[in-house]
Amino acid sequence: MNIKNNKHTALPPNIRLKSRNADYLLDEGSSVVMVCEFLADWFNAFEQPLLWLKTQKNQMVHMNLAGTLKEPFASSKRFEVSLSTDKRRHRFQLVIKEVSNADSGVYTCEIRGKQMTLLAQVNYTLNIKGRINFTANTKKSLTSKIIHEARKSI
Repeated sequence: MNIKNNKHTALPPNIRLKSRNADYLLDEGSSVVMVCEFLADWFNAFEQPLLWLKTQKNQMVHMNLAGTLKEPFASSKRFEVSLSTDKRRHRFQLVIKEVSNADSGVYTCEIRGKQMTLLAQVNYTLNIKGRINFTANTKKSLTSKIIHEARKSI
């Protein structure tokens, strides 16, 4: 490994992704934490940018720039990104609170290298179950409605 001024200038880091692709089926209003966990002997978020992307209906949106969420995600206060490091283990996570149907889609965590070459990625598919609202009719009100409708048709 070539080291110059304590900066790694040779090959990209040896990154081993620990997270695996996953599918989530969530109730509307619940929260989800998606984790992009990887091992690396050395890691620098400026040289190996971490990105969260959302793909929905053939449209891809970059959710963050470094550790900062981009609009419209930043203004909603429902989205959070964070990076934690413990020696060789790195956790880049995306939290979505109070999910809605609009949050359905594929979320991709990408680890990029120099000149934005893709080093590793993991995909999470979110499907949101909507709430079903209905009112129950009593037997009496349902019967009277049927009789009323029958009389109208005679």
